[in-house]
Amino acid sequence: MVLKRAKANRVPKSAKVRRRGFMRLFRDSSGAAAILAAVAMPIMVGFAGLAVEIGLWHSQKRLLQSAADAGAMAASEIRYMSGTDAAIKAAAVTDIARNLGGTGDTSALTVTVNGQVATVTVNYPPTSGGYSANSKATEVILSQPQNVLMMRVIQGITESSQKIAVRSVALLTSIGPCCLCSLEPANVGEVNGGSSTLTVKGCGIAANSSSSTDSLDFNGAKAKIVADYVHLAGGCSSCNNTNLSTSNFVQNGSRIGDPFRSMATPTTTGGAQADVSVKTNGSASLTQGTYANISIQGGTATFAPGVYVITGSFSYTGGTVTGTGVTFVFKTGSSVSINGTANKGTISLSAPTTGSNAGMLFYGASASSASVNGDASTMSLNGALYFPKLSVKYNGNSSTAPACTYMVADSITFTGNTDAKIDCTGSPYNFTSTDMFPYLVE
Repeated sequence: MVLKRAKANRVPKSAKVRRRGFMRLFRDSSGAAAILAAVAMPIMVGFAGLAVEIGLWHSQKRLLQSAADAGAMAASEIRYMSGTDAAIKAAAVTDIARNLGGTGDTSALTVTVNGQVATVTVNYPPTSGGYSANSKATEVILSQPQNVLMMRVIQGITESSQKIAVRSVALLTSIGPCCLCSLEPANVGEVNGGSSTLTVKGCGIAANSSSSTDSLDFNGAKAKIVADYVHLAGGCSSCNNTNLSTSNFVQNGSRIGDPFRSMATPTTTGGAQADVSVKTNGSASLTQGTYANISIQGGTATFAPGVYVITGSFSYTGGTVTGTGVTFVFKTGSSVSINGTANKGTISLSAPTTGSNAGMLFYGASASSASVNGDASTMSLNGALYFPKLSVKYNGNSSTAPACTYMVADSITFTGNTDAKIDCTGSPYNFTSTDMFPYLVE
């Protein structure tokens, strides 16, 4: 008897083939990278886009920061020039627009660049930061919208743009009154070419020359300066402990400003006057007005208080000259020459102590030449000698008591063979501290 085994649940051959094929496909790793890349591609593109957007953001922020720096400097310089509030803010907007290549609206305090409008805010003193209590600091805040896309997607920002805000702060500093101020920025600023000791009290010496060696130059072997301070925009290779005595010596500092930059040219209430020539044994009493030429070669000349406008020349070579409360204005093409030679006289002139011309003795913003030589004479010039465009030679030999002579010139050469003194201690002219050009601090 033959027994047949029951047939097992046999899987058809075709099904086995299909199952083996599916398992092989399941185990097959070829092409997985492409699948993963396809899945990851949107994420990678998103982060790449975000990186580009962040880069553009920072690039624009740098551009805005540079423009804000320029705006802060411009606003601070107009403050230095004693400009109005409107002028200060307009200067900031104008310079920001120039730096960004846009157009500025000085009334709305906005700058438009490629359709984007940036707002400009000017504060003095600043509203924040380390200089918020400093009245000489000027803050500029520049804010501009920046379009965003990926940051909106990733960070859930609902607005289509975000503001980029930058700030910059420029500072005006000052030093004490400057009795010898050289405004020349390039060449030699001041020279002491004599063999004397020049003593400056109640004020200091400053030079804008950027020369690394000759912002101040001792051109005399025995020359010496004693001053409250010496402030140089450049350097002084000839300065040492022997020829320079000061408790405050600065080299490579900021340039000083013109202390009389905002002063209006003094005017006279007197009319046109005839030429004056005073010689030995002669005398003249002068009143304010406009003179072509005044020549004093001897005798006595007395100037009444007031403003004397000189269109030609003012010349002194001897005699006795006095004047209190006087201001001399030298017009375009005019000159002043004081040459007090060998015991031939005295000249004593003092500026007004009150009024709009207080402290101004010689106003020569347009003068063509100026030379002041007190050699062996008694010379006392109290007040400011203002020749901002001229190189002035000043011979300080004098036998008088110290005068408060406050000289502002393009450059100054001081010579002399006897000790000379400038003393503005307790001066009635109240010469204020001298501002220096602004620089960025924040």
